[in-house]
Amino acid sequence: MHATQTLSVPGTLPGVQLAIQAFDRFCRAHGLSDGAAWRFRLALDEILSNIVRHGLAGRPASIDLTFSVDTDYVAIEIVDEAEAFNPLLAPPADTSSPLAERMPGGLGITLVRQLMDETAYERRDARNYFTMRWRSDGDS
Repeated sequence: MHATQTLSVPGTLPGVQLAIQAFDRFCRAHGLSDGAAWRFRLALDEILSNIVRHGLAGRPASIDLTFSVDTDYVAIEIVDEAEAFNPLLAPPADTSSPLAERMPGGLGITLVRQLMDETAYERRDARNYFTMRWRSDGDS
């Protein structure tokens, strides 16, 4: 089984919710496990919220998404027109220092890296391309 769905959502917080709802429908339509759905829902919310809050910072723009499923993987590609930013170059979040001593930020991308088997970033044609992929060989 191979299926792909593309859509564009507004680069707003309500647009983030539209993307998550669309992914939920995609999961149901293609029989994806609850395990796949929750990990992508969490990662999708984190990445899109950061694009909206920090990358676009109120500038009107759309975010393009491609959902893909095959027999052994699920993937989401996110494309935006925000300033170039590769979240994969961010240093790992400090989780060992006391909370009051930690620098804010970084936990979200750390979480995304833990949830996904593969993440990739590319800057092309003045757009950010971020891909998350998980091998769907189990329900967790």
